[in-house]
Amino acid sequence: MSGRITPILHGIVHAGKLCLDESAERMLQRLIQKFEGKEVEMRLTVVRKNRSLNQNAYFHGVILPLISDHTGYEPEEVKDILKQMFLLIDDGKYPRTRHTSDLDTAEMAHFIDRCIRWAATELNVVIPDPEQVGVA
Repeated sequence: MSGRITPILHGIVHAGKLCLDESAERMLQRLIQKFEGKEVEMRLTVVRKNRSLNQNAYFHGVILPLISDHTGYEPEEVKDILKQMFLLIDDGKYPRTRHTSDLDTAEMAHFIDRCIRWAATELNVVIPDPEQVGVA
């Protein structure tokens, strides 16, 4: 390992062009000058927005306790059950579940929606909206 720090520049692609803020643009220009005449590699990746703190608070503070109270299972047991139901990865070898901490905001929203629908249809448990419990 070289010990070098790889700079990360954030931007957005708009109308077919990469748009950087002023500081990222300046840094890119400095890097281009620094690497003059050298072969370089550039990588672009889509930024993933990890599940939000509000989503996490709603899941752990509202959904899990309500289902736990209804079923008698501990909240962590309920979480494991919900993950087995809705976050199962079965590659044919070793089935396992995804961690909720690995979900992005859209995936977590989908997972929460499935948990709410399941609780309503299978347990007759109504989970209030985040706005109703102040976790929006």
